[in-house]
Amino acid sequence: MEPLSWPDRLRWQQGDGVSSPLILRLCEALRAAIWRGDLQPADRLPSTRTLAVALGIGRNSVMAAYEHLLAEGYLYARHGSGTFVSTDVPDEFHRVGTSGPDEMTAALRPALRVSRMADGMSRFAATLPSRHGQTIVPFRAGIPAVDHFPWPIWTRCLTRRWRAAPQSLACSEDSAGFLPLREEIAAFLRQGRGVRCHADQVIVVSGAQQALDLAARLLLDVGDQVVIEDPGYPGIDGLLRATGAEVIPLPVDAEGVCLPESPVADGCRVALLTPSHNYPLGVTMSLSRRLAWLGWARQRGAWIIEDDYDSDFRFQGRPLTALQGLDVDGRILYVGTFTRALFPGLRLGYLVVPERLIDTARAVRRLSDGGGSVVAQVALADFMRDGHFAAHLRAMRRLYAERCQALEQALASHLGGLLRVPTVEGGVHLNAFLPPGWDDREMVRVLAKNGITTVALSPYYKSTKVESGIILGFTCWSGAQLNGAVCHLERVCNSLLSAPPMVR
Repeated sequence: MEPLSWPDRLRWQQGDGVSSPLILRLCEALRAAIWRGDLQPADRLPSTRTLAVALGIGRNSVMAAYEHLLAEGYLYARHGSGTFVSTDVPDEFHRVGTSGPDEMTAALRPALRVSRMADGMSRFAATLPSRHGQTIVPFRAGIPAVDHFPWPIWTRCLTRRWRAAPQSLACSEDSAGFLPLREEIAAFLRQGRGVRCHADQVIVVSGAQQALDLAARLLLDVGDQVVIEDPGYPGIDGLLRATGAEVIPLPVDAEGVCLPESPVADGCRVALLTPSHNYPLGVTMSLSRRLAWLGWARQRGAWIIEDDYDSDFRFQGRPLTALQGLDVDGRILYVGTFTRALFPGLRLGYLVVPERLIDTARAVRRLSDGGGSVVAQVALADFMRDGHFAAHLRAMRRLYAERCQALEQALASHLGGLLRVPTVEGGVHLNAFLPPGWDDREMVRVLAKNGITTVALSPYYKSTKVESGIILGFTCWSGAQLNGAVCHLERVCNSLLSAPPMVR
């Protein structure tokens, strides 16, 4: 029998791009071919270039699909020989596709980390990956040094108010949050960030992600265009997709995110920006670029959601004035969080809205969850009022600056000839860029097997030129611990220098 051509073996349909992304459709087709038996264990796949030509799609899409299936274990790569079907796929998977297309469709769910029992969920929910708790080992980013938090003071703040709680606290129903805490947040933002606000404009939420979700619900309808940064925080994509908005990524340069130049964004109503500290690059937006974005919003009657990411930890001088503080038109919604400043389990953040949106924002908040628990809010209000919050921030800035410097020195000493590390002005992580041709996702997988937690930089890019690097957190470890971790990183990197799979 004549062997099937590749498009026939995959039963490939490029589609109209609406049902699911191109890369996911290719992954589904490859899995189905494996399950049907069209692709047998140890079968060699065509090169990415050959398959791209056969299917009439871009080579980058094929490369991304191969890398995804390599990570899932359906494929394995052998240097100099190519990419092959794994011999470890259980036999029961090969029987899935024999009963018809409906069962095959159900069997595609494991690729998205979703059980077949959940077939009735929304398309958006089915695309979300599962995330579980991770061990806090070097160089996991985004975790504060909780061992330096003043726990005895925090305990006193909690017990003082709740030892004999009045009914006004026990029955609080203000969807915007505990008023004394909102007053402290407003005062802190006016003094420390130059934010123009009062307590009524502050809505206390369970963290930055909920604040962004609330802002998106407040401003966006299905089909609306929203500008985001490229690269940028991946959690934003899922949040905006849930509203049905059309996401338009714009590149980040040395001055921050660029303004739209293409008419594609002419109808854009919202821009989601991180002027203080882009994640993951760490770029701070210049004053001229800030003013340009304010002019853009004024000219179009658009809104800006300002995520003040990591502004608390600027190592030189005072934190920069927020973009909201420069706005005279009331077109900015300002997002902040206490997660990295205090501790993640606190689950408190805030959204500052323009005065004309106060009533609507509160109504949206009541509809979403009615308002958060006031247990921690009461303690945090006292913690801030008594000056403990400001003192803790000062101490953490000094500590993180020292640990960042220790990590920079260790990297320069051990891996200075291999990794490029830009100067860090603040934040809780730094980027180490890899030599040309190195695959940062493969490197992260290898490092994980050796007990080192890192994150690859390249997946944060959406459409612009991709940089290859690893993201290294430093907040939880002493200088000696960081130096030891870098020594371990050096040994792994040296072992990879002669390992060709690291190269794209």
